[in-house]
Amino acid sequence: MIFILSFFHLIYNRYTTRFNQKHTSVTKMDVSDFHHEDYFALKHEADIGSIFERAATRPDGLLYEYEAYELFKLIGIKVPEFRYFPLHSSLASQIKTFMKPNQKYVIKCHIPGCLHKTDIGGIMLFKDRSNIEADLEPFVNRLKDAGHNLEGVIVVEMAKFYDSGMSNGELLISAFEDTGFGPCVCFGLGGTGVEYYKKVMRQGHSSIFLPSWINLANSSAAVAALGRLPVSQFLMGKVRGSKRLISSLDQVISPLSILQTLLRHYCRNNAMTKYIISEIEINPAVVEKETGSLLALDAVVRILPNPNYKPFATAEDAIPVYSAYKPLYKVGSLFAPQSVVIVGASTKSLTNPSTVVLRKLMEIPGVDVFCIHPTADEIFGRPCFKTVVDLMSYRAGQAIDLAVVGVAAKAAELVMNDLIDSNLCNSIFVLSGGFAETANGKEIEERLRAKLNSYGAAYNRTLVSGPNTLGFVWRDLVNTIFVSSSKSSANEFYLAGSSASDDVLTTLQTSIAFDGQDGFEVTKSKLTIKSSDVKVRPITSPNNNVALVCQSGASMITRMSNLAYKVHPLMCVSVGNQLCLSGTDFIEWLLTEDSASTYERNAISAGYAIDPRSLAKLKDLDVQKSSIRVIGVYMEGLNANEGIRLMRLVAQARDMGKIIVIYKSGRTPQGSNAAAGHTASLAGDYSMFSELLDMAGAVVCDSFDSFDDVIYLASGLAPRIHKLREGFDARGYVSVTALSNAGFECCCIADHLFDLSTRSIDPCDEKSRSYFRLPVYDCETKEAIRAIYEKYKIGAVVDVNDIIDTTPTIPDRAYQEIAEILLKSPSVDCAIFSAVPETHIIKTTAGNVGALVGEDCVADEDSICRRFIALHGNPEYSKPWVFVCDSGWKFQEFRMELAKHGVVVFEKADRASRAMALLVRAYIGRDTIYMN
Repeated sequence: MIFILSFFHLIYNRYTTRFNQKHTSVTKMDVSDFHHEDYFALKHEADIGSIFERAATRPDGLLYEYEAYELFKLIGIKVPEFRYFPLHSSLASQIKTFMKPNQKYVIKCHIPGCLHKTDIGGIMLFKDRSNIEADLEPFVNRLKDAGHNLEGVIVVEMAKFYDSGMSNGELLISAFEDTGFGPCVCFGLGGTGVEYYKKVMRQGHSSIFLPSWINLANSSAAVAALGRLPVSQFLMGKVRGSKRLISSLDQVISPLSILQTLLRHYCRNNAMTKYIISEIEINPAVVEKETGSLLALDAVVRILPNPNYKPFATAEDAIPVYSAYKPLYKVGSLFAPQSVVIVGASTKSLTNPSTVVLRKLMEIPGVDVFCIHPTADEIFGRPCFKTVVDLMSYRAGQAIDLAVVGVAAKAAELVMNDLIDSNLCNSIFVLSGGFAETANGKEIEERLRAKLNSYGAAYNRTLVSGPNTLGFVWRDLVNTIFVSSSKSSANEFYLAGSSASDDVLTTLQTSIAFDGQDGFEVTKSKLTIKSSDVKVRPITSPNNNVALVCQSGASMITRMSNLAYKVHPLMCVSVGNQLCLSGTDFIEWLLTEDSASTYERNAISAGYAIDPRSLAKLKDLDVQKSSIRVIGVYMEGLNANEGIRLMRLVAQARDMGKIIVIYKSGRTPQGSNAAAGHTASLAGDYSMFSELLDMAGAVVCDSFDSFDDVIYLASGLAPRIHKLREGFDARGYVSVTALSNAGFECCCIADHLFDLSTRSIDPCDEKSRSYFRLPVYDCETKEAIRAIYEKYKIGAVVDVNDIIDTTPTIPDRAYQEIAEILLKSPSVDCAIFSAVPETHIIKTTAGNVGALVGEDCVADEDSICRRFIALHGNPEYSKPWVFVCDSGWKFQEFRMELAKHGVVVFEKADRASRAMALLVRAYIGRDTIYMN
């Protein structure tokens, strides 16, 4: 084992040799990485507009190739010398006059609609003054005889460019309009193998996509990702045996920035522009030998009419890119309602979703609850009204905070129209399905969306959550989740009556049988627990600083159950079909909105009365909201612009000391189809989504285990995570150590800590290093650990390595002593502590198992359990650390006791290590470049 560790240490340090750093540049995104939403007039805008006007008359919206060249010349992207010649009787002589002496040219056919000229023999190479007259006429006649609508030819100077290296020197520079991220540019390997490269190369290595709203002049994160591309490494001569073709990465950045400027202006958010650019593809672009500049050899440009164009629009008419175009402050009315109206409740079935929500809301003290019902006068003592108009009359026009709609889609449309048009409600929660998941329901959803959008961002616009959603919860304020609370593992049973003690209930938990709709009946040892006495309540945890935003209701409730005892989320919401409010809207509200002050300001401005109870609730909500440090997001698809919004919100969250953890489905074509079928949302290209959100600073997880683990870790370490910055600022990387009594765990921890972090290293830059490294212990730390080894007689069998192998022979207190040394060491920023619990030397069992073994780690103050709880509570040891306890069910009491006191504890070392690596990557920034 010592040999294995020493070997790992040797190999690892080969790539992490220390050296003096004079400057550290951290590629950590913040809001300054993004362009402002400005739409200034472009240089040559009139000329560009003329080209687009001509293209707009064509069914495909394509610019002719010579028009694409003209466009590039106008905006500053270099193209070869060219000229377009319409068919003419003296065509050859005109071309010969244009040609320079001793210069070769390419002759390209101009056939409208023909994108692949080579396939029809529409290109002639190596033409000059000596052969153009002889070769042109047969070329023209052959294309005409084949039935092609030849209108002219494009004569292009043959450039002298580098044709070696990756993809034979052919590069791809392209642009397109993405649904979620808006206009984007792309750079990577070009030629005919573009799709092949993407399939066989690791994600983000064949090409890179960058939204046009990312400012390449400011974004070190984007530039680092661009420079790390293999093709960029070849271009800059960093690969052994390759020749430097460009003087700096600026020669790649320049044309990309130019395209970004063009795309931002001609995008659908800009209501002043008549057209949008939907596609640009320069393939190939090459490096010109003489200048080292990138040269566009072949291009396709496509435009579309801008659906948001207004003839007399100003900059104020632009559609926001980074914020929701709706009064998001009203989201507060969802989570802190003072008044609620229920549509769809009934006394006939207690499992009716609307009825379940009604009964839950009735349990909240002081909330005014009403119902809309065609015949009933009251339901469970709550007054009913036949129509929205009747309720308005009763309320004397005073708005309702929340409406809950649980009727079929067709009926829901009618009542929602009444609620929206009357301005009766601040917010509506639609739990019904049957909307965009069906053909008829899709039409209903589109009509409702159009009605809501017609209000824009007006303060009197109603906000809608859903449809097709399981509901939402804000701890102690509201719960509209209508599935069985009794079956949720996020809840525990307790006794509300006096028929038995909680201890009795705990003993009988697994014996409780559900007895119809009315509760539980338990009879055991002649003890009867009445149905009315058995209640459910959420399982609490010290980690209560989490919000969950899920597009799928089922994913929300399973996360809540799986995180029980580890995390008690403050807020959970299922967004469903995102008719109005999307997952990104909820994130924006969490990070930026002050519901109470905006509510008060708008009420005063509009001249309507302020409900002091609602205002007090909103103020309390805003205070609670500020305590959220971790936002977990499950996504299936993105609405328009929500990708770029989400990127900026992730960067903003990290500036605020908050972490956003994301799992996105639709990572394969099959997954995308499943997501679209389930929630009627469009799932975009996953590799692009993952790369961009990772760049922005989110933790993008590839499994639900990882998603749960990182949320748990981020929540538990939230009060400590800032300590990482101290070490990082001092040495330019985060130093992580680990301790285990098992050699296999030492290796496992190292493997999973560094598998992810080393992926960001520039493979051709000796100065590039991982942001995460094992410690190089100072002398004092080494000597202190050696003293512990000698004290417990293990110094002869184990050395002090960067990962501490204690062997299984040391007692409980020794683990604490070594952990204290490591956490006090200036060489350590964070740690993973593990003890395989099956050794007889340490006390790791309790309860029935402990009674049989003869120990109680929960009660014994000398046990490793109590010692690490004390360590967690000691402010002298406040660096981030986690504990690992493997080996199955017999040690569950040990783990539960640690978790109950706020210690982050994992069952598996690999999961703890991966979670730690992901969290540090997001908190610090995925790339750290050292420069001498």
